[in-house]
Amino acid sequence: MNINNVFEVLYFQVTEHLDTLESVQSLGALLDDMDDTAGAKALYEHALKGREKALGPQDTQTLNTVYS
Repeated sequence: MNINNVFEVLYFQVTEHLDTLESVQSLGALLDDMDDTAGAKALYEHALKGREKALGPQDTQTLNTVYS
């Protein structure tokens, strides 16, 4: 399974599970390191939306996602 397939599975699942969102953010960092800024941005945004929904926009974890 390549990274695009992983992204598709994660992207189409609405999740508020914090461990899953951490994994999504980590994959975003990996793509960013590989100079795939578009892919990284999509994963960061997915992690941000999930954390905003689960924790609220002012939570430390949510704000850390914005910082990424």
